[in-house]
Amino acid sequence: MSSAQSKSKRLKRLFAAYAANLSACDSSLKNIFACPLCLSRFTQDAIESKVLTEEHIISRKLGGKLVTLTCKGCNSANGSNLDSNLVNEFRALDGISGLGGKPFRGRVKTRDSKQDVDIYFSDGKPQKIRLIGDKKRSNPQSVQTIMQAMEEEPTEVSFQIDFGYIRQKANVAKLRSAYLLMFTYFGYEYILHENVKDVRRQILSPEQDIIASKASIAFNDPPEELNSVGLLRSPSELRSFLVSFKVSTKVDRSFGVILPGFDSDSSSIYDRWPANGETLNDKQMDITNILPNPNAPFGYIYEGVVMFAWNSL
Repeated sequence: MSSAQSKSKRLKRLFAAYAANLSACDSSLKNIFACPLCLSRFTQDAIESKVLTEEHIISRKLGGKLVTLTCKGCNSANGSNLDSNLVNEFRALDGISGLGGKPFRGRVKTRDSKQDVDIYFSDGKPQKIRLIGDKKRSNPQSVQTIMQAMEEEPTEVSFQIDFGYIRQKANVAKLRSAYLLMFTYFGYEYILHENVKDVRRQILSPEQDIIASKASIAFNDPPEELNSVGLLRSPSELRSFLVSFKVSTKVDRSFGVILPGFDSDSSSIYDRWPANGETLNDKQMDITNILPNPNAPFGYIYEGVVMFAWNSL
C-alpha cells in the first residue's frame, strides 16, 4: 500500500470515528464530520477532494506525532500562522540558551545613534552576549558613536532584540493544540460544551487576547505523562483539565494548558488563574492523568467518558 493510500485509509477511519461520536451527540446527524474549529459540516467525500486534512496537533518541527482531522481552511489559515510562532518561540529559547545556530536580529541605541546588530548568546556560565554590527544595515559613523557612548556613558545604551515570534500567537497556538488533543480524547461531547465556547472563539480570533495569555503554564517538574490530558484536582479553586505537551528542538521541553471543565463556574477558570508568566510551582498540584484505552480501535471515542472523568476523578 502506498503512503497516499495509507493516509487516505487513516483519514477515513478518523472520519468514521468522529462521525459516530457526533451522531451520538446529535442523532439527527449521520455520517457527518464537523470541523472541531469552525464547526462546518462535511461528508466523507471531502477526504477525497482534500477539503478535510490530517493535522498535526503539535508541529512536526517540534517533534509532534499526534494527528487529528480538521478542514483545510482552518488548517491553512490558522495552523501554519500560529504554528510558526510556536516553533520560533522554542527556537528562541534555544538561542537564548546558546544552543541556536542563528543569531537574533537586534539594535543598539544611544541618545544620538543606533546600530543594527546580530546577537549571539553563549551556552557557558556565566553566559555572555556577543554583538556583531551589521554595516550593511547601518551607517558606519553610528558604530563609532555607540562605541564611544559605551566607553563613556554605558548607562545611556539600550538594546532591542527580535526573537522572531509574537507571544500572543504562540499562546494561541498552545491553546489550539490543547483543544485539538481534547477533541481526539473526548470528541464533540467536550468541544461543544457551553463552557468551551470562549476557547474556540480565542482560537478563531488569534489577534485578540481573550484567554490565551492566562491559559498556558510552565512546569518546573512536568507530569510523568506528556502529550496527554489530565484532571487538575487541587488546588480545588483551580479544578480544570490540564493538557501537557512535550516539544523537541535542540532539547526537550514541556508546557501545560488549562482548559475548563463542566462545573457552573468552570467557564470563569481563567479569571481565577494566575496571570501570564506565573506558575503553580509554589502550590501542590494534584493531577490525575486520563489515559486512552490501549485496546480501543483507532480513533474510537468513548461516549460519556469526559463527563465521567470530571465527576468521578
